[in-house]
Amino acid sequence: MTMKITVINISSQHRSGESAIHKAVVELLHHYSAHGFVKHGTEQALKIYPYQQELSSCDTYINVGGDISPNPYSGYITANFLNLLKQLNKSPETTFLFGYSIPDSCNGLALKLLSHQFKKNSSVAVSDQQSYKKLTGLGVKCILSYDLAFLLRPSNHAIKIAAQILNQLRISRSAVISLAEFKGQYPGGDAGFSKNIGLLCKQLEQRKYQPIVLLPAQGHKHEATRRIAQAIKQQCPKVKILDLFDYSSQIPDWELRQAIVTVSRLIITVCYQTTVLALAAGRTPFNLFYANEGADLTTRLGVPGCHVEQFDYTKSLLPIELAAQKAFDPLPITQSIRSHFINGLDAYYFNRVLENNYDLA
Repeated sequence: MTMKITVINISSQHRSGESAIHKAVVELLHHYSAHGFVKHGTEQALKIYPYQQELSSCDTYINVGGDISPNPYSGYITANFLNLLKQLNKSPETTFLFGYSIPDSCNGLALKLLSHQFKKNSSVAVSDQQSYKKLTGLGVKCILSYDLAFLLRPSNHAIKIAAQILNQLRISRSAVISLAEFKGQYPGGDAGFSKNIGLLCKQLEQRKYQPIVLLPAQGHKHEATRRIAQAIKQQCPKVKILDLFDYSSQIPDWELRQAIVTVSRLIITVCYQTTVLALAAGRTPFNLFYANEGADLTTRLGVPGCHVEQFDYTKSLLPIELAAQKAFDPLPITQSIRSHFINGLDAYYFNRVLENNYDLA
């Protein structure tokens, strides 16, 4: 009996980080017949699955992700959120969710609707403790796991490209600062953040490091992210800005980001997924988090770092240097993810087999 799987709720637009998650899913599902579903067409969707135009019947539906509701404004219920609930409810007893985080902005009615739906789905696994406590407190049975991007490793091809880029920029002793896609929801204000990072860059320069501000490939769509990078450079003119959009035609954003942090001397990550990709590559970054999923990496895994509002550039240089000297072993996490994921598939699949062959059970 071959299991037919449909991966649902795939964005029709490339979001930074989505390709990494789905790359990991493809590796996990390589023994299965898997398709993707995009509501509004596949022209701009990730070129990673064969796509279906309709949510046709299958054995299992899988929904994977980062933020379950990427809306930054508390209390809002968007059309995308309602579409997600609709897809999850098509065949709830055969649908499982993996790797999601419930942001603080998902509260009130949105959280009630979500928890009501999750109670009907076959299996739910979240990637951080706060989401786990929030859902179990509402009566949802769920598993505490990790981000799927922990499964990814840098390829030799990506490492070679990353080294070539740093060589072309004449960079040695690199100190990479990976920015998130700032959209106005992060605490502390853009000006204060830029000033602190700019002053940190001056200290890095004094210690003979070359500060590099790393922009995600989709940062060109968010002018606020670019303005922050320029404000940091005004504070420290010797900062180099590396925009991954310039290389997006050569290599996926996540793969190049992971390779760059792999070959860099120091790593400071504001971008949550870059933190995960660095850890997956065996490197330990200094984690400047702003949301629950980033905080979880520090509290649960002991990754050095602090909340962006608590960041003090005058006291952080030594912890950043010490973090870079520590290797990180991702193997126990990857084993846990694979076990949780396969168990989520098997929970429905084997029940189906038993139902069809009850006389042999």
